[in-house]
Amino acid sequence: MVIQNVRKDGSTFWNEFTLSVITDNNGQATHLVGVQNDVTERINAARKIEHLAYFDPLTNIPNRNLFQDRLTQALAEAAREEKHVAILYVDLDGFKAANDTFGHNIGDLLLKEASQRMKLCIRDEDSLARMGAMNLPF
Repeated sequence: MVIQNVRKDGSTFWNEFTLSVITDNNGQATHLVGVQNDVTERINAARKIEHLAYFDPLTNIPNRNLFQDRLTQALAEAAREEKHVAILYVDLDGFKAANDTFGHNIGDLLLKEASQRMKLCIRDEDSLARMGAMNLPF
């Protein structure tokens, strides 16, 4: 069993706890032996991996995987409730030229700022995602 525990200083940690029953020769329980391990690093690593699977590491907004999942859910809900779904695709024109001219650090800042500004323009129930570099024919 894994539980979240609290240290004396108030900080939290994840604790894996196992309990074993010790029996005598007749099969009667005589003792309990408990073992606990701090598994905070393992839990945090697993959370980070899961986060990276669904969020863009640069902008920290959902990535293509999470977008596809949310779109699938939205389309299913729209079909059930006979509603509509809208998608707006925004491309930053000239981004490659800006990235090449001013460097990747400036390009990264541009992407972060654009994503933050777009987040301010949508409702909580809306989704914003970064699709990443796409080679579109237009």
